[in-house]
Amino acid sequence: MLNKVYYNILLLRMKLRYRFLLFIMLNAPALALSASGLRYTLPGSRANSMGTAFTSIASDPYNLYYNPAGLSAIEDREIAGDMGRRFSLEHGAGEISFIFVRPQPERKNEVAAIGFYGIRQGNLAKKDMLNVGYSGVKTIKYFQKPLRWGIAGKIIRCFSKDKNNIGLGASGGVLFESEGGLSTSFVIDNLTIGIRDSMMLLTIGNSLRHKTYTFSLDFKIRKGKSEFFPGIEKSFLNDLIRIRAGKGFPLAQEDYLALGGGVNLLPYIIDFSVSVPWKGLSENAGYFSMGLTYKFGGGDFSDKLVGNASVKFKNLQKSIDDLRTRKAELGTQVATIEVNKNILQSEVTVLRSRQVELENTLKNLEIEIARAQYSKKEPRRKQVKKILKKRTKWPKKYRVQKGDTLRSISSKFYGSASLWETIYESNEKKIFRGLPVEGSVLIIPPPPKLSGR
Repeated sequence: MLNKVYYNILLLRMKLRYRFLLFIMLNAPALALSASGLRYTLPGSRANSMGTAFTSIASDPYNLYYNPAGLSAIEDREIAGDMGRRFSLEHGAGEISFIFVRPQPERKNEVAAIGFYGIRQGNLAKKDMLNVGYSGVKTIKYFQKPLRWGIAGKIIRCFSKDKNNIGLGASGGVLFESEGGLSTSFVIDNLTIGIRDSMMLLTIGNSLRHKTYTFSLDFKIRKGKSEFFPGIEKSFLNDLIRIRAGKGFPLAQEDYLALGGGVNLLPYIIDFSVSVPWKGLSENAGYFSMGLTYKFGGGDFSDKLVGNASVKFKNLQKSIDDLRTRKAELGTQVATIEVNKNILQSEVTVLRSRQVELENTLKNLEIEIARAQYSKKEPRRKQVKKILKKRTKWPKKYRVQKGDTLRSISSKFYGSASLWETIYESNEKKIFRGLPVEGSVLIIPPPPKLSGR
Protein backbone atom coordinates (compact mmCIF):
# COMPACT_ATOMS: atom_id res chain seq x y z
CA MET A 1 0.00 0.00 0.00
CA LEU A 2 2.77 2.38 0.96
CA ASN A 3 4.66 1.49 -2.17
CA LYS A 4 1.60 2.30 -4.27
CA VAL A 5 1.17 5.70 -2.59
CA TYR A 6 4.86 6.46 -3.07
CA TYR A 7 4.58 5.44 -6.73
CA ASN A 8 1.59 7.76 -7.27
CA ILE A 9 3.40 10.68 -5.61
CA LEU A 10 6.46 10.08 -7.77
CA LEU A 11 4.29 9.88 -10.90
CA LEU A 12 2.56 13.17 -9.96
CA ARG A 13 5.91 14.90 -9.46
CA MET A 14 7.07 13.69 -12.84
CA LYS A 15 3.90 14.96 -14.50
CA LEU A 16 4.26 18.37 -12.83
CA ARG A 17 7.88 18.56 -13.91
CA TYR A 18 7.06 17.76 -17.53
CA ARG A 19 4.19 20.26 -17.53
CA PHE A 20 6.53 22.93 -16.16
CA LEU A 21 9.10 22.13 -18.82
CA LEU A 22 6.37 22.20 -21.47
CA PHE A 23 5.19 25.56 -20.15
CA ILE A 24 8.74 26.92 -20.34
CA MET A 25 9.16 25.64 -23.90
CA LEU A 26 5.87 27.13 -25.05
CA ASN A 27 6.51 30.45 -23.40
CA ALA A 28 10.23 30.76 -24.11
CA PRO A 29 9.61 33.25 -26.94
CA ALA A 30 7.55 35.48 -24.64
CA LEU A 31 10.12 35.20 -21.88
CA ALA A 32 12.81 36.09 -24.36
CA LEU A 33 10.80 39.13 -25.33
CA SER A 34 10.49 40.14 -21.69
CA ALA A 35 14.16 39.74 -20.94
CA SER A 36 15.77 41.39 -23.92
CA GLY A 37 13.38 41.64 -26.86
CA LEU A 38 11.98 45.01 -25.80
CA ARG A 39 15.44 46.50 -25.97
CA TYR A 40 15.53 46.13 -29.73
CA THR A 41 11.99 47.08 -30.71
CA LEU A 42 11.60 50.42 -32.50
CA PRO A 43 8.50 52.51 -33.29
CA GLY A 44 7.07 53.93 -36.51
CA SER A 45 4.20 52.53 -38.56
CA ARG A 46 5.87 53.29 -41.89
CA ALA A 47 9.17 51.75 -40.84
CA ASN A 48 7.60 48.62 -39.37
CA SER A 49 5.35 48.12 -42.40
CA MET A 50 8.53 47.98 -44.54
CA GLY A 51 10.02 45.32 -42.28
CA THR A 52 12.23 47.92 -40.49
CA ALA A 53 14.33 48.16 -43.69
CA PHE A 54 14.41 51.87 -43.11
CA THR A 55 18.02 53.06 -42.62
CA SER A 56 18.41 54.21 -46.25
CA ILE A 57 15.02 56.00 -46.38
CA ALA A 58 15.16 59.76 -45.80
CA SER A 59 12.74 62.58 -45.00
CA ASP A 60 10.76 60.84 -42.24
CA PRO A 61 10.60 61.87 -38.55
CA TYR A 62 11.21 58.28 -37.45
CA ASN A 63 14.66 58.41 -39.05
CA LEU A 64 15.62 59.52 -35.54
CA TYR A 65 15.38 55.87 -34.39
CA TYR A 66 16.74 54.10 -37.50
CA ASN A 67 19.27 56.46 -39.11
CA PRO A 68 19.39 60.08 -37.92
CA ALA A 69 21.16 61.07 -41.16
CA GLY A 70 17.82 60.95 -42.98
CA LEU A 71 16.45 63.82 -40.87
CA SER A 72 18.46 66.34 -42.92
CA ALA A 73 16.06 65.86 -45.87
CA ILE A 74 13.13 67.30 -43.86
CA GLU A 75 12.41 70.90 -44.92
CA ASP A 76 9.57 71.92 -42.55
CA ARG A 77 8.77 71.42 -38.90
CA GLU A 78 6.97 68.15 -38.20
CA ILE A 79 5.40 66.47 -35.23
CA ALA A 80 4.55 62.78 -35.33
CA GLY A 81 2.94 60.27 -32.98
CA ASP A 82 2.44 56.52 -33.13
CA MET A 83 0.59 53.88 -31.10
CA GLY A 84 0.95 50.13 -31.50
CA ARG A 85 0.37 46.70 -30.04
CA ARG A 86 2.73 43.70 -30.20
CA PHE A 87 1.33 40.22 -29.58
CA SER A 88 3.18 37.20 -28.20
CA LEU A 89 2.35 33.76 -26.81
CA GLU A 90 2.15 34.83 -23.18
CA HIS A 91 1.58 38.54 -22.94
CA GLY A 92 1.34 41.30 -25.51
CA ALA A 93 3.05 44.67 -25.35
CA GLY A 94 1.64 48.12 -25.98
CA GLU A 95 3.77 51.03 -27.20
CA ILE A 96 3.54 54.74 -27.82
CA SER A 97 5.93 57.27 -29.34
CA PHE A 98 6.14 60.85 -30.50
CA ILE A 99 8.75 63.00 -32.30
CA PHE A 100 9.24 66.70 -32.96
CA VAL A 101 11.50 67.71 -35.83
CA ARG A 102 12.73 71.25 -36.43
CA PRO A 103 15.04 72.41 -39.29
CA GLN A 104 17.54 74.99 -38.09
CA PRO A 105 16.51 78.42 -39.48
CA GLU A 106 20.03 79.83 -39.71
CA ARG A 107 21.75 76.65 -40.92
CA LYS A 108 20.66 75.18 -44.22
CA ASN A 109 20.02 71.39 -44.30
CA GLU A 110 20.67 70.99 -40.57
CA VAL A 111 17.82 69.47 -38.56
CA ALA A 112 17.30 68.78 -34.86
CA ALA A 113 14.82 66.26 -33.42
CA ILE A 114 13.61 64.98 -30.08
CA GLY A 115 11.48 61.90 -29.47
CA PHE A 116 10.10 59.59 -26.80
CA TYR A 117 9.34 55.87 -27.10
CA GLY A 118 7.70 53.76 -24.42
CA ILE A 119 6.63 50.10 -24.48
CA ARG A 120 4.94 48.06 -21.78
CA GLN A 121 4.49 44.28 -21.57
CA GLY A 122 2.12 44.21 -18.63
CA ASN A 123 4.08 43.62 -15.43
CA LEU A 124 6.75 41.56 -17.17
CA ALA A 125 8.91 44.22 -18.81
CA LYS A 126 8.95 47.92 -19.65
CA LYS A 127 11.16 50.27 -21.64
CA ASP A 128 11.32 54.05 -21.90
CA MET A 129 13.65 55.82 -24.28
CA LEU A 130 14.27 59.53 -24.84
CA ASN A 131 16.14 60.34 -28.06
CA VAL A 132 17.75 63.60 -29.20
CA GLY A 133 19.23 63.78 -32.69
CA TYR A 134 20.98 66.19 -35.04
CA SER A 135 21.54 65.84 -38.77
CA GLY A 136 23.21 67.75 -41.59
CA VAL A 137 24.83 67.44 -45.02
CA LYS A 138 28.45 67.53 -46.17
CA THR A 139 29.60 68.15 -49.73
CA ILE A 140 32.27 65.69 -50.81
CA LYS A 141 34.24 65.93 -54.04
CA TYR A 142 33.32 63.39 -56.76
CA PHE A 143 30.01 62.49 -55.05
CA GLN A 144 26.85 63.13 -57.07
CA LYS A 145 24.96 64.47 -54.06
CA PRO A 146 26.01 65.76 -50.64
CA LEU A 147 26.59 63.18 -47.91
CA ARG A 148 23.94 63.13 -45.20
CA TRP A 149 25.11 62.51 -41.64
CA GLY A 150 23.38 62.25 -38.30
CA ILE A 151 24.00 61.48 -34.65
CA ALA A 152 21.64 60.74 -31.77
CA GLY A 153 21.92 60.37 -28.03
CA LYS A 154 19.43 58.61 -25.81
CA ILE A 155 18.51 57.86 -22.25
CA ILE A 156 17.13 54.33 -21.80
CA ARG A 157 15.26 52.76 -18.91
CA CYS A 158 14.61 49.02 -19.05
CA PHE A 159 13.09 47.17 -16.15
CA SER A 160 11.38 43.88 -15.39
CA LYS A 161 10.50 42.00 -12.23
CA ASP A 162 14.10 41.26 -11.34
CA LYS A 163 16.06 43.89 -13.28
CA ASN A 164 15.99 47.66 -13.47
CA ASN A 165 18.56 49.37 -15.69
CA ILE A 166 19.05 53.01 -16.62
CA GLY A 167 21.70 53.78 -19.17
CA LEU A 168 22.94 56.11 -21.86
CA GLY A 169 23.24 55.29 -25.51
CA ALA A 170 24.33 56.76 -28.81
CA SER A 171 23.92 56.06 -32.49
CA GLY A 172 25.22 57.55 -35.71
CA GLY A 173 24.87 57.04 -39.41
CA VAL A 174 25.59 58.32 -42.88
CA LEU A 175 23.53 58.24 -46.05
CA PHE A 176 24.93 58.33 -49.60
CA GLU A 177 22.57 59.26 -52.45
CA SER A 178 22.96 59.24 -56.23
CA GLU A 179 21.16 60.83 -59.16
CA GLY A 180 19.81 57.43 -60.21
CA GLY A 181 17.72 57.04 -57.05
CA LEU A 182 20.11 54.65 -55.28
CA SER A 183 20.84 55.28 -51.59
CA THR A 184 23.27 53.49 -49.27
CA SER A 185 23.45 53.82 -45.49
CA PHE A 186 25.78 52.78 -42.68
CA VAL A 187 24.46 52.91 -39.11
CA ILE A 188 25.93 51.99 -35.73
CA ASP A 189 23.35 51.73 -32.95
CA ASN A 190 23.00 50.49 -29.38
CA LEU A 191 26.27 51.97 -28.18
CA THR A 192 25.07 51.91 -24.57
CA ILE A 193 26.39 51.96 -21.05
CA GLY A 194 24.46 50.86 -17.97
CA ILE A 195 22.15 48.46 -19.86
CA ARG A 196 22.73 44.76 -19.39
CA ASP A 197 22.69 42.37 -22.32
CA SER A 198 22.62 45.28 -24.79
CA MET A 199 24.53 44.48 -27.97
CA MET A 200 25.85 46.90 -30.57
CA LEU A 201 23.96 46.79 -33.87
CA LEU A 202 25.60 47.43 -37.25
CA THR A 203 23.26 48.02 -40.19
CA ILE A 204 24.12 48.39 -43.87
CA GLY A 205 21.15 49.52 -45.93
CA ASN A 206 20.34 50.09 -49.58
CA SER A 207 17.27 51.47 -51.28
CA LEU A 208 16.33 52.19 -54.88
CA ARG A 209 13.65 54.63 -56.04
CA HIS A 210 12.26 53.73 -59.46
CA LYS A 211 9.26 55.71 -60.70
CA THR A 212 6.59 55.13 -58.02
CA TYR A 213 8.41 52.21 -56.33
CA THR A 214 10.91 52.22 -53.47
CA PHE A 215 12.83 49.01 -52.79
CA SER A 216 14.85 48.74 -49.57
CA LEU A 217 17.08 46.14 -47.97
CA ASP A 218 18.82 46.28 -44.58
CA PHE A 219 21.55 43.90 -43.50
CA LYS A 220 21.76 43.85 -39.69
CA ILE A 221 24.60 42.37 -37.67
CA ARG A 222 24.42 41.91 -33.89
CA LYS A 223 26.92 39.81 -31.92
CA GLY A 224 27.85 37.52 -34.79
CA LYS A 225 24.25 37.07 -35.91
CA SER A 226 23.23 38.60 -39.21
CA GLU A 227 19.89 38.90 -40.92
CA PHE A 228 18.36 40.55 -44.02
CA PHE A 229 15.24 42.72 -43.83
CA PRO A 230 13.67 43.56 -47.19
CA GLY A 231 10.92 46.13 -47.79
CA ILE A 232 8.96 47.78 -50.60
CA GLU A 233 6.74 50.85 -50.96
CA LYS A 234 4.44 51.79 -53.86
CA SER A 235 2.72 55.16 -54.29
CA PHE A 236 -0.53 55.93 -56.13
CA LEU A 237 -2.42 59.04 -57.26
CA ASN A 238 0.56 61.36 -57.29
CA ASP A 239 1.81 60.04 -53.91
CA LEU A 240 -1.57 60.52 -52.25
CA ILE A 241 -1.72 56.85 -51.19
CA ARG A 242 1.08 54.41 -50.39
CA ILE A 243 1.14 50.69 -49.73
CA ARG A 244 4.04 48.81 -48.15
CA ALA A 245 5.30 45.31 -47.37
CA GLY A 246 8.36 43.68 -45.86
CA LYS A 247 9.79 41.11 -43.51
CA GLY A 248 8.74 42.10 -39.99
CA PHE A 249 10.74 42.35 -36.79
CA PRO A 250 11.26 38.83 -35.34
CA LEU A 251 9.14 39.30 -32.24
CA ALA A 252 9.10 36.23 -29.95
CA GLN A 253 11.33 34.29 -32.35
CA GLU A 254 8.65 34.31 -35.05
CA ASP A 255 9.02 35.30 -38.68
CA TYR A 256 6.51 37.93 -39.80
CA LEU A 257 5.03 39.38 -42.92
CA ALA A 258 4.77 43.14 -42.50
CA LEU A 259 2.06 45.05 -44.37
CA GLY A 260 0.89 48.62 -44.22
CA GLY A 261 -0.02 51.80 -45.98
CA GLY A 262 -0.38 55.54 -45.69
CA VAL A 263 -2.54 58.45 -46.81
CA ASN A 264 -1.00 61.88 -47.40
CA LEU A 265 -3.82 64.20 -46.38
CA LEU A 266 -1.42 67.12 -46.12
CA PRO A 267 -0.69 68.69 -43.75
CA TYR A 268 -1.69 65.40 -42.07
CA ILE A 269 -0.16 62.02 -42.91
CA ILE A 270 -1.78 58.83 -41.62
CA ASP A 271 0.19 55.55 -41.55
CA PHE A 272 -0.68 52.08 -40.33
CA SER A 273 1.13 48.78 -40.10
CA VAL A 274 0.09 45.16 -39.57
CA SER A 275 2.45 42.22 -39.06
CA VAL A 276 1.28 38.61 -39.15
CA PRO A 277 3.25 35.37 -38.66
CA TRP A 278 4.30 33.42 -41.74
CA LYS A 279 2.59 30.38 -40.24
CA GLY A 280 -0.84 31.98 -40.46
CA LEU A 281 -3.33 34.28 -38.78
CA SER A 282 -4.22 31.60 -36.24
CA GLU A 283 -0.91 32.12 -34.44
CA ASN A 284 -1.07 34.26 -31.30
CA ALA A 285 1.56 36.69 -32.50
CA GLY A 286 1.79 39.81 -34.62
CA TYR A 287 1.95 43.59 -34.59
CA PHE A 288 -0.44 46.47 -35.25
CA SER A 289 0.19 50.21 -35.14
CA MET A 290 -1.13 53.52 -36.43
CA GLY A 291 0.64 56.84 -36.67
CA LEU A 292 -0.19 60.47 -37.42
CA THR A 293 2.19 63.17 -38.68
CA TYR A 294 1.52 66.89 -38.98
CA LYS A 295 3.67 69.04 -41.26
CA PHE A 296 3.86 72.75 -40.58
CA GLY A 297 3.79 74.56 -43.91
CA GLY A 298 3.60 71.31 -45.82
CA GLY A 299 0.95 72.39 -48.33
CA ASP A 300 -2.55 70.99 -48.79
CA PHE A 301 -3.64 67.52 -49.87
CA SER A 302 -5.94 69.05 -52.51
CA ASP A 303 -2.83 69.59 -54.61
CA LYS A 304 -2.48 65.83 -54.84
CA LEU A 305 -6.16 65.15 -55.55
CA VAL A 306 -5.99 66.87 -58.94
CA GLY A 307 -3.13 64.56 -59.81
CA ASN A 308 -0.47 65.13 -62.41
CA ALA A 309 -2.60 67.66 -64.31
CA SER A 310 -2.06 70.21 -61.56
CA VAL A 311 1.66 69.53 -61.54
CA LYS A 312 1.83 69.88 -65.32
CA PHE A 313 -0.20 73.08 -65.20
CA LYS A 314 2.12 74.57 -62.60
CA ASN A 315 5.15 73.52 -64.61
CA LEU A 316 3.60 75.05 -67.75
CA GLN A 317 2.77 78.26 -65.89
CA LYS A 318 6.31 78.39 -64.61
CA SER A 319 7.63 77.89 -68.15
CA ILE A 320 5.44 80.75 -69.40
CA ASP A 321 6.72 83.02 -66.64
CA ASP A 322 10.27 82.02 -67.49
CA LEU A 323 9.66 82.81 -71.17
CA ARG A 324 8.22 86.20 -70.29
CA THR A 325 11.20 86.96 -68.13
CA ARG A 326 13.48 85.81 -70.95
CA LYS A 327 11.60 88.01 -73.43
CA ALA A 328 12.06 91.05 -71.19
CA GLU A 329 15.75 90.26 -70.84
CA LEU A 330 16.12 89.90 -74.62
CA GLY A 331 14.31 93.24 -75.12
CA THR A 332 16.81 94.91 -72.80
CA GLN A 333 19.67 93.24 -74.65
CA VAL A 334 18.31 94.43 -78.04
CA ALA A 335 18.03 98.02 -76.75
CA THR A 336 21.59 97.84 -75.47
CA ILE A 337 22.77 96.48 -78.81
CA GLU A 338 21.02 99.36 -80.67
CA VAL A 339 22.74 101.93 -78.45
CA ASN A 340 26.09 100.23 -78.99
CA LYS A 341 25.41 100.14 -82.73
CA ASN A 342 24.85 103.94 -82.86
CA ILE A 343 27.98 104.51 -80.83
CA LEU A 344 29.97 102.28 -83.19
CA GLN A 345 28.58 104.06 -86.25
CA SER A 346 29.70 107.41 -84.79
CA GLU A 347 33.12 105.98 -84.09
CA VAL A 348 33.30 104.64 -87.68
CA THR A 349 32.47 108.11 -89.06
CA VAL A 350 35.19 109.70 -86.92
CA LEU A 351 37.67 107.03 -87.98
CA ARG A 352 36.87 107.58 -91.66
CA SER A 353 37.47 111.34 -91.26
CA ARG A 354 40.71 110.57 -89.53
CA GLN A 355 41.60 108.21 -92.36
CA VAL A 356 41.10 110.99 -94.93
CA GLU A 357 43.26 113.34 -92.87
CA LEU A 358 45.98 110.73 -92.59
CA GLU A 359 45.83 110.06 -96.34
CA ASN A 360 46.27 113.81 -97.07
CA THR A 361 49.13 113.99 -94.55
CA LEU A 362 50.72 110.98 -96.22
CA LYS A 363 50.51 112.64 -99.65
CA ASN A 364 52.11 115.82 -98.29
CA LEU A 365 54.86 113.74 -96.71
CA GLU A 366 55.45 111.95 -99.98
CA ILE A 367 55.76 115.33 -101.75
CA GLU A 368 58.21 116.58 -99.12
CA ILE A 369 60.23 113.38 -99.41
CA ALA A 370 60.40 113.83 -103.19
CA ARG A 371 61.52 117.41 -102.78
CA ALA A 372 64.13 116.39 -100.22
CA GLN A 373 65.45 113.72 -102.54
CA TYR A 374 65.61 116.27 -105.39
CA SER A 375 67.44 118.76 -103.15
CA LYS A 376 70.07 116.12 -102.32
CA LYS A 377 70.77 115.61 -106.04
CA GLU A 378 71.33 119.35 -106.75
CA PRO A 379 75.10 120.22 -106.65
CA ARG A 380 76.34 121.93 -103.49
CA ARG A 381 78.19 124.62 -105.34
CA LYS A 382 75.01 125.82 -107.06
CA GLN A 383 73.35 126.25 -103.68
CA VAL A 384 76.37 128.29 -102.44
CA LYS A 385 76.25 130.47 -105.54
CA LYS A 386 72.54 131.20 -104.97
CA ILE A 387 73.27 132.27 -101.42
CA LEU A 388 76.26 134.38 -102.34
CA LYS A 389 74.32 136.21 -105.04
CA LYS A 390 72.08 137.67 -102.37
CA ARG A 391 75.05 139.19 -100.45
CA THR A 392 76.64 142.04 -102.39
CA LYS A 393 78.25 144.27 -99.75
CA TRP A 394 81.72 143.12 -98.67
CA PRO A 395 83.54 143.11 -96.31
CA LYS A 396 81.11 142.76 -93.45
CA LYS A 397 81.45 143.00 -89.69
CA TYR A 398 80.21 140.50 -87.15
CA ARG A 399 80.37 140.51 -83.33
CA VAL A 400 81.18 137.07 -82.02
CA GLN A 401 78.42 135.54 -79.89
CA LYS A 402 78.75 132.88 -77.24
CA GLY A 403 79.08 129.46 -78.85
CA ASP A 404 80.16 130.73 -82.29
CA THR A 405 82.87 128.93 -84.22
CA LEU A 406 84.66 129.75 -87.45
CA ARG A 407 82.72 127.01 -89.22
CA SER A 408 79.35 128.24 -87.93
CA ILE A 409 80.19 131.83 -88.95
CA SER A 410 81.33 130.60 -92.38
CA SER A 411 78.05 128.74 -92.84
CA LYS A 412 76.11 131.83 -91.80
CA PHE A 413 77.79 134.22 -94.29
CA TYR A 414 79.01 131.93 -97.06
CA GLY A 415 76.48 129.11 -96.86
CA SER A 416 79.26 126.59 -96.39
CA ALA A 417 81.34 125.70 -93.34
CA SER A 418 84.27 124.74 -95.51
CA LEU A 419 85.18 128.41 -96.19
CA TRP A 420 86.17 129.13 -92.56
CA GLU A 421 89.84 129.57 -93.50
CA THR A 422 88.95 132.80 -95.34
CA ILE A 423 87.60 134.30 -92.14
CA TYR A 424 90.60 133.00 -90.15
CA GLU A 425 93.15 134.62 -92.49
CA SER A 426 91.50 138.02 -92.03
CA ASN A 427 91.17 137.77 -88.24
CA GLU A 428 94.15 135.78 -86.91
CA LYS A 429 94.63 138.07 -83.92
CA LYS A 430 91.04 137.60 -82.82
CA ILE A 431 91.30 133.82 -82.94
CA PHE A 432 92.37 131.98 -79.80
CA ARG A 433 92.93 128.24 -79.89
CA GLY A 434 90.90 127.90 -83.06
CA LEU A 435 87.87 129.76 -81.66
CA PRO A 436 86.90 133.39 -82.18
CA VAL A 437 87.08 135.52 -79.01
CA GLU A 438 83.60 136.17 -77.67
CA GLY A 439 82.57 139.82 -78.09
CA SER A 440 85.24 140.62 -80.68
CA VAL A 441 84.29 142.09 -84.03
CA LEU A 442 85.40 140.04 -87.02
CA ILE A 443 85.94 141.29 -90.52
CA ILE A 444 84.13 139.06 -92.96
CA PRO A 445 85.88 139.35 -96.30
CA PRO A 446 84.12 138.53 -99.53
CA PRO A 447 84.05 134.85 -100.35
CA PRO A 448 86.64 133.45 -102.67
CA LYS A 449 85.60 132.98 -106.22
CA LEU A 450 83.99 129.59 -106.75
CA SER A 451 84.57 129.24 -110.36
CA GLY A 452 87.97 127.78 -109.92
CA ARG A 453 86.77 125.18 -107.64
